[in-house]
Amino acid sequence: MKIIVDTNIVFSGILNSAGKIGKILIHSKSHFQFYTCEYLRTEIFRHTSRLSKLTKLSANALTKLETLVTSNITFMNETLLPIELIVKTENLLRTIDPNDTHLLP
Repeated sequence: MKIIVDTNIVFSGILNSAGKIGKILIHSKSHFQFYTCEYLRTEIFRHTSRLSKLTKLSANALTKLETLVTSNITFMNETLLPIELIVKTENLLRTIDPNDTHLLP
């Protein structure tokens, strides 16, 4: 099964890697194919300080945890998506979570 994950899901996995979401992201490679856009890496970087405070992990340990949680996620370059798909996605996401609609200027 193909599943698109957003920043909130990955952050949940990082903040509680022993929880359900963390376990699914880390251990279910044979059952699920996870996808996200490259922008997720930017989001993780932008919130590294907050993640570090919340997890109480050193920078090195947090980096290792981030790598573990994202290791089974395929990162897609959003610039390769057709503009028609981006517009359709933007319109769908706008009613759900406007913060997830960053693809168009």
